[in-house]
Amino acid sequence: MVVRNIFIPVLIVLTLSVSGQKPASRFVLGKLTDTVDKSTVLELHIVDRKTGKPLPARLNIQCSDGNHVDGSGRGLYADGRFFVDGRTSITCPAGRTSISVGSGPEYVPLMLEIDLTEGKHSVVEAQLEQWFSTAARGWYSGDNHVHAQHDSKAAVKTDLVYTALQARANGLDYVTEAGSHIAVDHDNDLSSDDFIFTAADEVRPGVFVGHLNTPGISEPLGKRWLAGIRKQPLPAQAITTKVAELGGVTIYTHPLMPRHQLHWMGAAELWSDMVHRRCADGIDVDNLSTELLLYAALNLGNKMAVSSSSDAALGRTKTLSPGGRRVYSHADRFTYERIIDGIRQGRTFATNGGPLFAFLTVDGKQLGETVSWQQRELVRANIEVHGLHRVDVAELIVNGAVVQSFRFNGSRLKTTVNIRVSEAPGWVLLRARDSDGNWVVTSPVYLDGSVDFQPPTFAGAAIFEINNTARGVQLRREFHAHAIVSVSPDQNLRTVIIQKDGKIWKSFSAGTPAQEYRLTPVTEFGDNYEASYVFVKDKKGRANHFQADWPVSQSGWYSLSGVTQDGESVATDAVYYDAGSTVSHEISSARVVGWRTELVLHGYGEDLPLAEIKLPFEGDHWWYPKNAYSMMTAVLDGYSYSEGPWGKSEGKRRFKAIKNRVQ
Repeated sequence: MVVRNIFIPVLIVLTLSVSGQKPASRFVLGKLTDTVDKSTVLELHIVDRKTGKPLPARLNIQCSDGNHVDGSGRGLYADGRFFVDGRTSITCPAGRTSISVGSGPEYVPLMLEIDLTEGKHSVVEAQLEQWFSTAARGWYSGDNHVHAQHDSKAAVKTDLVYTALQARANGLDYVTEAGSHIAVDHDNDLSSDDFIFTAADEVRPGVFVGHLNTPGISEPLGKRWLAGIRKQPLPAQAITTKVAELGGVTIYTHPLMPRHQLHWMGAAELWSDMVHRRCADGIDVDNLSTELLLYAALNLGNKMAVSSSSDAALGRTKTLSPGGRRVYSHADRFTYERIIDGIRQGRTFATNGGPLFAFLTVDGKQLGETVSWQQRELVRANIEVHGLHRVDVAELIVNGAVVQSFRFNGSRLKTTVNIRVSEAPGWVLLRARDSDGNWVVTSPVYLDGSVDFQPPTFAGAAIFEINNTARGVQLRREFHAHAIVSVSPDQNLRTVIIQKDGKIWKSFSAGTPAQEYRLTPVTEFGDNYEASYVFVKDKKGRANHFQADWPVSQSGWYSLSGVTQDGESVATDAVYYDAGSTVSHEISSARVVGWRTELVLHGYGEDLPLAEIKLPFEGDHWWYPKNAYSMMTAVLDGYSYSEGPWGKSEGKRRFKAIKNRVQ
């Protein structure tokens, strides 16, 4: 595939970094008093340093004996954290006591050590300094994927009140409860003038589809409607349309979870949606690999907002907190409807919850808007990055390529960049990271090209996985190959081929009569897989999507490819299936290609020994976590990325690169 850079940046004006005294939080010790029962007591008050008002806070207190103490009465998380609304009182052994206090990324956290005296009541006031305000700029932070209690039993005593408190203590302006074993009252009284608590279920449409967040919907999607949608291919596209009708937005969540597999939680349908130009409103990013999915989708003509969320399961001791990953949405006033509209319009940036913020405009246009030009060569990008810690790097991304990198020793960047443009359309966004591992990524500003310029329209995606799952989360002893091929809407698939050892193993023709099948191949929930396939055709009779399952029993190198009537093609790399293996395993290969875009994913994992699989199957063994391996590579507008390898490097030997075009 030939790609070329069409934007050349030129740095002008100036770069600024803040120097001098930084804002600081502090603590004040009160007088010691005797306790009645000779116990050693610590009373802690958390307030805003400027106003003196109480603050919800995230605390971690380690006593002199090395143990963490719970000041919430609900139990500790694995790292010792708990949450309080402005104050707490705990009993602790005398001696050196460590205290960590925070109230979200806009307040300077406080870490202190004090010596508690036996039999005394110590009072400490933690005065937290606010160093930045996103709300003052019209940006409001939220987490659209929080489970108050994901499981039927909880190690931490959670409820909706504690969920809202955790969100507020982490500096969120709003939180969306995404479905729990706790009943959610949609008319709850947990919202206030400066905080919004709402609910919208995470939707799980099918296997090889992925999960979707649906914030802003006026009513649930409905079990009967969802049951019907799950029976058809490409359910995420139908859900996105329905959610929009209900006033909400649809967001691909944890799109590569886990990295090495495609069949369950990851946003596998995104690979098809992006070539169909039918993507959801946004995507949760949490690492470079998920960013690359966003970049590829944008290059293929989709408009999509960047988002992020925690997927916190607050009844578990090992989980992120609400806002551990979050999205900031721009709104002209603080209402839930305006915040959701900000996501819909692409006026967002995402972070991993840290004190790092980025702002970008291009020729005065905001994120999500489009810059048009006539007979001009340059557009101007205004960049701001603000961090509590030293910012290591800020990068300007155009069509997926890093075209300008800013490295400096400071906590604030303000600069202007001229971007040279051509007749082709495109997009530009900003990302940054700091010395503490915090990151921020903005949504794009779109760059409109000449009306006379017609970029190549072909795009294709191929997903291929061999595994031994049933249609869901159970393992079986039998292995199946699962194949998905999608091409852009104006294309028509002629043939889909599964090759074994470089030769045709199975060939499917779009011209043959439609095949009868019991359950929709690949994606529909149910019991066991069987040999079946389907070509999905549009109203004009063009087959631009294909799904198939087929039993696999012989060792060899397998790959998947699709060819259109115009001779365009897309193919996965080859994967090696070992029929002699005695353990459950899955192996995945995916590729998306198009103008300025090639993205490739490899993944492998093992699970339960085959001999231990018995029916009826019990257990939670669909993760394939053992000996897991993954790798993602991309070429975007001529710029190369490589993310990984992750996990066990011996998994690399199970993949072999092949030419993208079928011979």
